[in-house]
Amino acid sequence: MPAGEAARGRDRHGVAMDVRKVLDEEVRKEKPASKPTGRGHRLAVINSVRVALRGVPDGMTLEDLSDLLDRPHSNVRKVLKAMPDTYIDRWEIAPRGQYKAVWCVITPPKDCPRPEGKKT
Repeated sequence: MPAGEAARGRDRHGVAMDVRKVLDEEVRKEKPASKPTGRGHRLAVINSVRVALRGVPDGMTLEDLSDLLDRPHSNVRKVLKAMPDTYIDRWEIAPRGQYKAVWCVITPPKDCPRPEGKKT
């Protein structure tokens, strides 16, 4: 993505949005600032995808994610398919009539209380 250009996407209703403006301040802080290399590379991409998807509850397309994270489409696609907590929420029609998937991530609850005890 060229410098100064914003990552663009569309929300559930088809309205254009700037993806970086939708992300919360906390989510922006979680995103890794540099591109790691070597063994930690895949884990860093997974964490970046998870943080980005949690910041946009309506979901993002593969193109939106790769533009936001400045990663190749193929890299982000492999990561999305390997992550157990991501899923395709819906399909949108692309400009030339094809369909593109809108990916979302499951957000785990903050706390799940333990059972009180066995009921007899």
